[in-house]
Amino acid sequence: MINKSDAKIGSHFGCFNYGKNKETPLIELRHYEKKERCQIVTKSNEIVIVLTGVLNFSFGHILNKQITEGAIVIFPAKHNCRMEMIEDTTLIIFRLDIDLSFCDHFSLETLYREKRGKRNEVHILNANTIIKAYLEYLTMLLNDGFYCDYLLKIKLREFLYILRFYSSMQELNAFFAPILSDDFKFSALIRKNYDPTLTVSDLAKKIHYSISGLEKRFKKVFGVSPFQWMQSQRSQAIYHEINCSTKTFAELGYEFGFSSPSHFNNFCKKMFNETPGNIRRKQ
Repeated sequence: MINKSDAKIGSHFGCFNYGKNKETPLIELRHYEKKERCQIVTKSNEIVIVLTGVLNFSFGHILNKQITEGAIVIFPAKHNCRMEMIEDTTLIIFRLDIDLSFCDHFSLETLYREKRGKRNEVHILNANTIIKAYLEYLTMLLNDGFYCDYLLKIKLREFLYILRFYSSMQELNAFFAPILSDDFKFSALIRKNYDPTLTVSDLAKKIHYSISGLEKRFKKVFGVSPFQWMQSQRSQAIYHEINCSTKTFAELGYEFGFSSPSHFNNFCKKMFNETPGNIRRKQ
């Protein structure tokens, strides 16, 4: 624990930037015990790294995928991820809330224009010796209480630069595929404001667009209509909840905005060719 009486560090506690985003800092350490379970609901695009330990995670259509020390995974905003710890585990989470770029000459839009990976798949990177050394130093800072927003922004940009330097274009493309677009600010705005219960009209109003303006820009950036994209996101979230939660189907139907259990049942048969009961029994 940090000694607040230490003048070298203690003088920073009154600073505007210190603990600015206390609930969801840009970079966060999390410790879990063996057999502990947790559910992460991402408010922003998040990179999760396993510093120590082993865990299984379920995300979208991925069920009980095991990852170990050094694994690096990215989860898009507004998604649920369930984790079960096989051993005592420590994670470090990077929240990509700032304007993303790897350097002044290489942005996510640049990466998008290269050959793209499959957007709905999770590609796992593995930390090399340099990245592990960087994470060890960063962990020491966080354990000492360095939760200064100004510093965390610098360390996040530094991590992205290191990741780019030690990864091939193909690896970066596959890893960032779930959040790539040729207009990252717009796609980030959509992901941040999306909710499974919204209609296209609701989303347009929420981000101050006309419906026609939203549909035009959306199709250009995402390659599909807002309705198609929202249906896909909704179906992924529903599939995850059916497999990974103990909620009743009536509860899930209400949570995702269906007017009746039969409407929810029909949606599942249309999207998954299975009733929710069959999906859960198989799991």
